[in-house]
Amino acid sequence: MSAPLERPLPHSSEAEQGVLACVLLAPERLNECRDVTREWFHDLRHQTVWKYLQELRKEDKPIDVITLHIALTDAAVLQMAGGDEYLASLPDKAPSAANLPAYLKELEDKFRARKAIETCDEIKKAVYDQTGNIGSVVKAAGEALTYLARGGEGEPTVPQIFQANTFLAQPANGVMPAVLIENFFHKGTLGMISSASKARKTWILYHLALCLDAGIPWLGLPTRKARVLFIDCELLVPAMWQRLNIIAQKIDVAPSDNLTLLSMRGYLNLMAMDKLIPWLLGRIKGQEFDTIILDPLYKAAVGKDENAAGDLSGILSHLEYLSRETRAGVLYTGHFSKGNQSQKAAIDRTSGSGVHARYPDTLAMLTEHEEKDALTFEAVLRNFPELPPFVIRWNYPLWVPDAELDPQRLKQRNGATDSKREPTETEFLALLPATWPAESPREGLIGNAELLAAFARCRYDKNTAAGMRDRMERKGIIGVVRGLPHNLTLMGRPEAKTAFEAWQESGQEQPKPSKRKGKK
Repeated sequence: MSAPLERPLPHSSEAEQGVLACVLLAPERLNECRDVTREWFHDLRHQTVWKYLQELRKEDKPIDVITLHIALTDAAVLQMAGGDEYLASLPDKAPSAANLPAYLKELEDKFRARKAIETCDEIKKAVYDQTGNIGSVVKAAGEALTYLARGGEGEPTVPQIFQANTFLAQPANGVMPAVLIENFFHKGTLGMISSASKARKTWILYHLALCLDAGIPWLGLPTRKARVLFIDCELLVPAMWQRLNIIAQKIDVAPSDNLTLLSMRGYLNLMAMDKLIPWLLGRIKGQEFDTIILDPLYKAAVGKDENAAGDLSGILSHLEYLSRETRAGVLYTGHFSKGNQSQKAAIDRTSGSGVHARYPDTLAMLTEHEEKDALTFEAVLRNFPELPPFVIRWNYPLWVPDAELDPQRLKQRNGATDSKREPTETEFLALLPATWPAESPREGLIGNAELLAAFARCRYDKNTAAGMRDRMERKGIIGVVRGLPHNLTLMGRPEAKTAFEAWQESGQEQPKPSKRKGKK
């Protein structure tokens, strides 16, 4: 029997060229390509172009044929990308950037087909190489095929055990799920948005759902166009219609069939969470949602005590299971406890068990600002760098960012305008010396004891001093000198730190610091 002819791996040169053309025609469409890696492209030329398009984006440079040509030339890979003529022809490979979704679908299908062939080849090799029990190979093959059938995302059907050396040898293990909300929320993760009761959370969630549907910014944060399931456990159907309609008109967005609404008001008393999630999975099977929004959680937690850690962990584990099975990011809403929220850390403001603070990957706390109809948006994030807090203001029917307001000016309750609080960054900076003698830069710095004394005089919460110092140091607002004798730590304005360090290097003797005015 003759050997079978070698068949080319599945690919579509037209789809690969189409994606690159759309990005060159409309660079903002890169936001729709967050899942795309070099592996999606079969042609080495297209892999090279894609790599350097991503580099231009990371460096915040303009994206066009000219800047791309410069980047490829500087890296000495222009010929690897096809050369001058081929590069110049790429924008003409697509009639319009509006065709990007169709090209992406074809590109992904061909990539998954190649992965299927690769996986089957690996299974065949493992079978041939197996010298012992074939059962373990068959089991591993089944898990690999199941993972492939899920699109290569989410978790396998059984917990995975990794050997560290082989784990790190596979870069794909380090690829996070797609980002749904920039610097805030991934697919396949669990998130909570919490605020005081009747703080118009549902308005902000319907706004989010429409933004994800259209792939437009939400509260100033870029979003990825996504399929959304909104489970409303609270509003009557006419109220759902009214809110969705008025917000859609306000932001000039026509909802698409990627946004699905499920009204659960009045039905949740019929099933507990352990029955609700399996029912829901059956109801939405095959619809491949990217985001599932559940509002509010307490209505879905029938028969459970949110104040009991065990009960709440059980509730959230069901939502985590929903996320794993659907590969969607699941967002739910919580409510603040009673009392003065400005006196609590953001992570501790939600009513119920502390599990709320520990379980989700993304937390957003919307706390009343001292200005009427304004909230401070504070994020606590497991998988992203720190997101600076900001203020949103109610402008019916939307919450909109207000850069003029200081996010640290939280509303005080029960007349506690004089109660201890965390200072603003401007107030913290005012505690540090503004000037100092040129011959004595040490006088431009203060120690921890002096900082705590200043906090006490100004009736600021001393428990926040160290955290504020470190946070402002990371932002470059202040300078901190560590490693001094007797474990002394000094802080001041950046220029004071620079002057002090220059004095240290010079080896000169410094005059003894003078008494500061106002110190006791």
